[in-house]
Amino acid sequence: MPINSAIMKTILQTLTQRIALYAGICMMFSCDLNDEVPNNELGKYDLPPEVASEIFTPEVLAVTGSLEPFLDLIQQNGMQIHEGESPPEIYWYNDNKNQVALIFTIGHSCLYDSNFTSYKDSIFGRYEDHILIAKDQEGNYVSDLRYFSLMDPLYPQYPDRLDTGFGAGTASGSGSDFTMFVNVKDGIFGGARYEALWIISGSYQANSDY
Repeated sequence: MPINSAIMKTILQTLTQRIALYAGICMMFSCDLNDEVPNNELGKYDLPPEVASEIFTPEVLAVTGSLEPFLDLIQQNGMQIHEGESPPEIYWYNDNKNQVALIFTIGHSCLYDSNFTSYKDSIFGRYEDHILIAKDQEGNYVSDLRYFSLMDPLYPQYPDRLDTGFGAGTASGSGSDFTMFVNVKDGIFGGARYEALWIISGSYQANSDY
């Protein structure tokens, strides 16, 4: 499983919705572990319990270290974690009255990389992201993410679908602010498969047409 410690800043623009993503994590972090046995305890962060139980599994903690110190680290380096258990719902209904993800074009730039400091402020092309946040039958918030790289004449080294993936997870936040926590199990980059942790934070305001 390839691991990259970059915090990816993403800015998202659309004509029908207004949304600004502050940062995303496109691959799992490689961090110095201060704990002999990393834990996923949530004390000072007001996040859904699924963040600990379903996202920060022992496999993920082996890479990130303990959950709260990891969240502290990424916030210190430019990430924003929106707390709370009532994020905005992000979806639309198709003709069959099913909830469908909204589609956005996102430009990726690197805020921080603990292994490759030269990556800071580098551009990593554009992506199309399909984002959904909605309540399940139990009233808990779930999130889905599908993405693939887009060809851009400014960044020819990142052709269409060089990087693709999808995953599911949960979401935190309140009002118009949200943070998605998604485990990607089926990522593919240049033909190589990978697993990854994506964290995407932002503010969302639905257009009156929806």
